Amino acid sequence: MNNQGKSTTNDYAEWIDTMQFDFCVTLTRRDPLSIKGIRETNEHFFDFMRQRYKKARFLWVAEPHDVATSYHSHGLFALGESVEGKLEAHAQNLKDGWRIVSNGGKGGNSWTVIEPYIKGGGWARYLAKNIDKDNTDWFIHGT
Repeated sequence: MNNQGKSTTNDYAEWIDTMQFDFCVTLTRRDPLSIKGIRETNEHFFDFMRQRYKKARFLWVAEPHDVATSYHSHGLFALGESVEGKLEAHAQNLKDGWRIVSNGGKGGNSWTVIEPYIKGGGWARYLAKNIDKDNTDWFIHGT
């Protein structure tokens, strides 16, 4: 597990809100993933997206599915470049990247939700609540 020195949900939420992000993401694979598996897949996803967005940043949190036998992730993604006027195209790039990384480009094995990030809209607190749990993992990639 990763610990960056924050001890409460509010501290984590305030810390997350100090950073700039463009998108909130939910990333799921249909096959069961352990915490280690979701970490590895998220790392591959970030590395893949970093080829296109050189200054990208990705904060993700693993969360157990309702049945608690597998994990998916929620996160915030910053492209490191302007998204103005190109929001849908960039969102599609992220969706395509997850599809490629999570299942080799085959359809039907992954599911994503990509939405514009609105600071103060609740995502920082949601991620912070999950960071603060014992049965999860999280990491921030990029600058």
